[in-house]
Amino acid sequence: MRSVRFSLNITIIILLLASLANPAPTAGQGQDQTFRLMNIERRLDQLQTRIDYVERLQQSPPNTQSSNMATAAVLELQRQQLYLAEQVLTMQKQMLEMQKKIDRLPPTPTPVNPEKKEKLEEKPKPKPTAKP
Repeated sequence: MRSVRFSLNITIIILLLASLANPAPTAGQGQDQTFRLMNIERRLDQLQTRIDYVERLQQSPPNTQSSNMATAAVLELQRQQLYLAEQVLTMQKQMLEMQKKIDRLPPTPTPVNPEKKEKLEEKPKPKPTAKP
């Protein structure tokens, strides 16, 4: 029972950190990463709901066989939950690496506006004044 609560606390902490550390998507790749991360978080929520249900079943077991099956189900759900938490962490690391790579890219030069370029060419050059 304590291990379930402990893993629940760890999962909640991981999800909070993931939501706080989630950088804004920068390109199609980032949006794909964000979409995958949202799906993983949704699946984690579903697993947590299942774990809560199984825990409620454990509170009042009618017989030992169903209790053993419930324990096995809790263990399996915890395994799946840990696996998904690892995926969330991996996705966060990938997104952080992508953000670092983007930050290291040199800034792109701003294109010169064609109108400004024409104005610069049309300006008459000052005539040199002759000294008497």
